[in-house]
Amino acid sequence: MSTHAEAIGAEFVTRLRAELSPAHFAEMQNLNSVVDDGVCHSHDYCDANEVMAAAFAQVVGRAVDTQDDDDRALWSSAWRYALTHGLGQDADIEAAAALAD
Repeated sequence: MSTHAEAIGAEFVTRLRAELSPAHFAEMQNLNSVVDDGVCHSHDYCDANEVMAAAFAQVVGRAVDTQDDDDRALWSSAWRYALTHGLGQDADIEAAAALAD
């Protein structure tokens, strides 16, 4: 995985933490970890595509070109990285749940 994908994925997680309440973030993490349907449940709480687009632009320095195969692949890799580094069930879920209480 490219360092750009990791950086975009990490920025996406950071931006979602800012966008969602702690309770919604914890619920989203739980849904992502128990429901394997190929979607990120952040969409249940916000327009996650806008959040990812902002993360992409922050890291890459330009807007994503959805017609470009490389940009689409980078977006997908960033999402997969984010899912395993903050958006799914991991060490952060306990901390997020504690904040929600």
